[in-house]
Amino acid sequence: MTMVIEQYDGYGQNDLFGTAQILLATKQSLSMQRVRLTKSPKENHFTLAMDRNQMLVDTFHGVKLKWIFVSRQVDLGHQVHQGSTVQHEVQYFELRFHKKHREIVVKSYVSFLIDKAKSIKQGKKTLKLCTPGSDGSGPGAWSSVNLDHPATFQTLAMDLELKKKILDDLDRFVRRKEYYRRVGKA
Repeated sequence: MTMVIEQYDGYGQNDLFGTAQILLATKQSLSMQRVRLTKSPKENHFTLAMDRNQMLVDTFHGVKLKWIFVSRQVDLGHQVHQGSTVQHEVQYFELRFHKKHREIVVKSYVSFLIDKAKSIKQGKKTLKLCTPGSDGSGPGAWSSVNLDHPATFQTLAMDLELKKKILDDLDRFVRRKEYYRRVGKA
């Protein structure tokens, strides 16, 4: 059986495509001949990704799963110059497995993918310091810089009682994340 996970679902991005990209980047195989290497200018980490037409084999609860990243050019039919048409790149993943494992893939593996990718994404987040209008982009605009200062609360020179009060308050705030979400506070 083959499941196709296209990059776009109509006009919007398919979340499962991004999820597959994140997870498969952590499972790069030594047998792969080509991988894509990218790094955003504002980020501290780089990303490995499957290159087009590469295959990766994963296993989940004893089930063998073959991932193939497919990328192909599609003619849009619009003529730009005499004899040439506009082309668009279509990207998708094919997830292949034996059809007897359909239930475990649909009910367990896809949920596992989503949870694992969310965890990986959270671990790669770069802490940012945001300030209003400091880059000259106009009123109401915010700019950000990576916050990579080595100072921590443990190394902060401060009255110990006051430091403990602040840390306790921050811990309580973090523990109440679900409460803030429920009452609609960011």
